[in-house]
Amino acid sequence: MQKKVKKTHLGRHRVLFEAAAIGAHASFSIRGFRQRDLRFLVELFSNCLECAMEGPSLAVENTQIARYLAGLAQEGLAKQLGGQAQPRYRLTRVGLVENLTGLVNRLQWWPIEEFFFV
Repeated sequence: MQKKVKKTHLGRHRVLFEAAAIGAHASFSIRGFRQRDLRFLVELFSNCLECAMEGPSLAVENTQIARYLAGLAQEGLAKQLGGQAQPRYRLTRVGLVENLTGLVNRLQWWPIEEFFFV
């Protein structure tokens, strides 16, 4: 089932967040990934698309990353590991499949830079 994407910063750049979550999960699968790991990958991927994006690379705030991860955890797509001070996350099996599906199964029109990124 395709989710309705809101016209938010996250909604406009969801492909970068999904790809970053998959990359962070693959890189830190044993101990889990931190918010800053996800942020680094989102910014890294946006730098790859910088020439095709309008303006400079995507600036992501920690609050946006925290909300994204909280949403994944609330939906059962990620599991929070450890305490509240330095939480780590790991995608669940369903979360990994959902993120992969979100990357490749798009019903809406893709911007050209996202098409070539995926």
